[in-house]
Formats: sequence, C-alpha cells, structure tokens
Amino acid sequence: MTDANTTLLIGLTCRTGRQSWQMLIQKEGGADPADVIHRYQRQNRGNDLVDVQIRSGESAAEEITFLSRLSQKLCPDLAGNSGAQTPEGILFTTRNRPTLSLHAQPVLHHFEQVYQWLAGTFNDHSQDERDPFQTLVTCILSLRTRDPVTDAAAKRLFREIPDAQTMLEAHEETIARLIYPVGMYRQKARQLKRIAAILAEHHHGQPPSELDELTKLPGVGRKTANLVRSFAYHLPALCVDTHVHRITNRWGLVRTTTPDETELALKRILPEEYWQGLNPLLVQMGQQICRPTSPRCHACELRAYCAYDQLCEEHRLAGKLNLPSHPSLKFPPPDERPAAPREISPFE
Repeated sequence: MTDANTTLLIGLTCRTGRQSWQMLIQKEGGADPADVIHRYQRQNRGNDLVDVQIRSGESAAEEITFLSRLSQKLCPDLAGNSGAQTPEGILFTTRNRPTLSLHAQPVLHHFEQVYQWLAGTFNDHSQDERDPFQTLVTCILSLRTRDPVTDAAAKRLFREIPDAQTMLEAHEETIARLIYPVGMYRQKARQLKRIAAILAEHHHGQPPSELDELTKLPGVGRKTANLVRSFAYHLPALCVDTHVHRITNRWGLVRTTTPDETELALKRILPEEYWQGLNPLLVQMGQQICRPTSPRCHACELRAYCAYDQLCEEHRLAGKLNLPSHPSLKFPPPDERPAAPREISPFE
C-alpha cells in the first residue's frame, strides 16, 4: 500500500492475439499497484499482460502532467475520449499511435517480417565459431574504440598471446604495446592480466558461460557478458549495445534510458529465437542507416513501422511546453563526444 499522498502512474502493455496496446492509469495516493493490476486482469481475462511499468511520487506526478498536456497536442481524439478525469483514472489507451510514453506496437506486431528484412539485408554472424577467451578479450578492447582499431589490435595480440595462460605469463607492458592504440590501452592491459589470472586459477583458462560468473570478472558488465554467452557459447543471450539501445527506442519497441534496461525490456517482449541475431544485425543497421546523428530514414525500409518521427514530434512539442523530453530521446552517441587528443605512442 502506498502513502495517501503518493501519485501513481501505472502503465500496462496488453496483448490480444497479435493486437497490442498500452493503458496508462493514474491513481492518487492510497492505491496498491497490485490491486490495480489484478483488477485489470480479472476484467480482461482474454488479454495478456506483457509489461508493467510503475512510477510513483513526484516523478509520476510530473509525467502525468506532461502526458496530459502533450496528449492534447499529439492525439486530441484520444485525450478527449479518455482523459485524466475519468472515474477509473485512465489517462488514455491506444492501439494505434506509438506516442507519448507508449510502446510502439507496429514493430512488435510485424517483428517476424522486420527480423526477416534485417537478416536478408545484413550479416548475422552470431553463429560463427569463436574462441570464448578471445571473444571476451576482443569485446574488452572494443570499448571506446572504433572497430578497425579493435580488429587490428586483436590480431596483433592473439598472434603472440592466444590464451589465458600465455597472457598470465606475459608482461603487462607487452600487452599494452600489442593493443595500442585502443582506448585506455594501459588500463585494459592491466585488466586483461587480472582476468587471465582468475580464468587460469578458477575456470581452466576459459570464461564461464553463466552471466553471474562472467560479471564477476574485473570490468565485465552485462553487455560484454551477454556477448560472450551469445557469440562464443551460442546461448540465448541478448547483447544490448548503444546501437541496439538506440534503434529499439527509436522504433518505440521499448522506452528505456540505459542499455541494461533495454535488455530486460526486450527479453520480456521478444521470443528467445531473436535474441542472438539481433545484436549483429542492429549494429550493422546502426552503422549504415540508423546512425546516432543524421539517421538515413529515407533509405530505411522499416520506416513504416518506426516511431522516430513521432518521438521527434514529441521532443519538439515538449520543448514548446517547457517540459523535459523522455530520457530515451537523449542518447549520448559516441560520435558526439569530443575526440581525445592523439597520444604520442610510447612504443614508436
């Protein structure tokens, strides 16, 4: 039970067959979110509840104000029909418009066709055979480093240091020289030595396949762990990097602020059969079409399913109303960060 003065905003994403929509319910204090959800389920037994989002307190009150004012601009027909003044406290429901804080259902409705287009246009290399140790090391090298630099550094490194035992025996300075000029090469050389020691002592020289064990390794987060599980061990893992995070938010498939949130949200709505291939396909799409800045929407055959136009309209209208945009519209693309000054190589 929430405090009597607490404002709640409960978002229910619902599905009937292939139809999906979102219902936003406003409750003033004293309401228990579980009661609201259970009541909805009792009244709508033919509908599957596929996602629940709950906000409370000041953040919920601010978003309710934002949604109420913005809905009048974006979809007055919906706002007029349901509105925030109904006895049920429903802000609005929609099966059509992927606007406001709603999941865009066109992509979800047609995800099989969307995925087929991705697989026919780009290369799904998730099933290629890879060495788990080298996969882990390459992913670590790639952080804050462009792909061509990563690829060249990995080739130099693995020619001399192909496994954990060899890396454990190598000098840190040797590793740093081989991986230069990847970003933060000295820190990464130190990190790789620590990881090699743990793998050699506890895991027979290879990374573990369990997510919890992988994330215990120094500097290994969910993205790197899921990449190893997916690409090296071919397990049903969903690796979410900046490309996957950006594109699925632009589609309106999720409404999230971090890649980790995106991973968990996608796992709730996408069948496992799509998890492994989604990363390599969307990385290529993000590099070639759905770029961080100046996306090539005119060249995208998925535009009919995409919510990006509506999200840009939301962003524009929010600015006019002096309201903050949803954080999912404020991506920090790597290309927008100031380039670091070029280091003079200590190995030249």
